[in-house]
Amino acid sequence: MNEWRSLGLWGSSMVIVTFWIAGAQVPQGESTAREKHSSVTVPFFAIDGHSSPIGTITQGELSVLDNKKSRSIVAIKAAMELPLRQGVLIDASSSEARSELHEPAVRAASDFLNQVLKGADDKVFLVRFSTTVDGTAFMSRDELLRSKFDLTPGGGTVLFDAVYFACNERMQPDPIQPARRVLVIISDGGENKSRVTREKVIAAAQKSGTVLLAVGTNEKPGDNLDTRRLEEFAGKPGGVRIPESQRKNMPRVFSSIKEQIESMYAGSFIPAESAKPVSFAQLN
Repeated sequence: MNEWRSLGLWGSSMVIVTFWIAGAQVPQGESTAREKHSSVTVPFFAIDGHSSPIGTITQGELSVLDNKKSRSIVAIKAAMELPLRQGVLIDASSSEARSELHEPAVRAASDFLNQVLKGADDKVFLVRFSTTVDGTAFMSRDELLRSKFDLTPGGGTVLFDAVYFACNERMQPDPIQPARRVLVIISDGGENKSRVTREKVIAAAQKSGTVLLAVGTNEKPGDNLDTRRLEEFAGKPGGVRIPESQRKNMPRVFSSIKEQIESMYAGSFIPAESAKPVSFAQLN
């Protein structure tokens, strides 16, 4: 039996081929969320042209396009001002038993969580998926240290169901306290058993304001459906990719993920059509 123990995984196999980050949006505010002038908060990463984090960014350096209309940022918060809501989805289907990238990725994810859960209000949940989806509740770092999680591979793959569950059941936003919501998916991208559709999954991620990061475990990704599926998940509506030359260096991959999370911001603006939900807002 393979178990996640004390921030360590005794696993079977797993890691990254492509790494993309997707932004999303979510309405914020208390009882004012449905009022005419409710704001929208968009999580995003501040990076330069070489995919390196930018240390400091101000409201004046940002612009927002909402339905092709320019909007001004009315508030901005940096990563350290926002609690972290971190999810890790681990593919435990039969195909992962044959991957030499699976176990290194899970071990690197374990070390990553030990480093990224810093604040007293930072929380994490784990999801194992194969033919079914099995997820924990949100845990503190100390609770994670005491947790056990069976990752024995076997069965089909409900990738869509797992991501939908994480976004729809765990990542619902708090209308009072904005947070960084980040979901790391460790999978080869296979899918054959889900009930929900790809479109429904992407909509759930955007609605909850969850950023998706895909860590691929397919050792020969190439241009195939499974690889494109992971890229599309984490690439909508835009993202940053780690070079494939680094994909077998799992500690480096998760170190890059950590850097991206720590360069995350949340920018708030008033939608162009305040009375209507905003489908997506692009920051430039």
